[in-house]
Amino acid sequence: MTLDKIGFVCGEFTTLDKFSEQFVTLINFAQGQLFSAVIDDEEKTFPFIKHMGVDNGTMPMVVDANGIANIPSDFVMHRVATFLINGKQEQIEDLEQWEFAHRISQHIEVPTREYPILCHFGTYIKFLPKNLQFVNYTYLSKPPDVVFATKQQNGMLIYDPANSVELLWREPEQIEIIKILLQELGIIVSTAQIQSKIEKK
Repeated sequence: MTLDKIGFVCGEFTTLDKFSEQFVTLINFAQGQLFSAVIDDEEKTFPFIKHMGVDNGTMPMVVDANGIANIPSDFVMHRVATFLINGKQEQIEDLEQWEFAHRISQHIEVPTREYPILCHFGTYIKFLPKNLQFVNYTYLSKPPDVVFATKQQNGMLIYDPANSVELLWREPEQIEIIKILLQELGIIVSTAQIQSKIEKK
């Protein structure tokens, strides 16, 4: 659904104006609430799983000579990192900081190109060994804030889809977002009630 359609559906249950700042604020709040609730559900968060350099035409993560790479600005959670060695993608072991420090001091389990490790530190990731250069990296990203853009047409304010930022969620999750939004306004509705309004639109 577009934001315009979501605004229509919400307007069927409340006097909330879809052109108001409050509508956008509530949509962003509701999607944040849903995201927190389903953050471990890969099926529901699928639209926010991003891949860097995994055969999809995007650039891989670049690792500098010190074994450090920047964490993407929209990063929320690590999913998987792989490194191409001997023609095969090998998974890089993701460790907690204490475990990473412990492995560095080991003589038996020394990280190698065949068995690399990584650890997240604030805004960067540290890899061992340091000479990996390029890593295929998959992570969960933060949902972008929606933008309900408008334009003037025949003296009227109308929705501008070309300059809007839509919800990336699939429709079942969009319905949950509408329910959360309405609940914030003290209105409790069922999925079936929302679905009937969607079909009406």
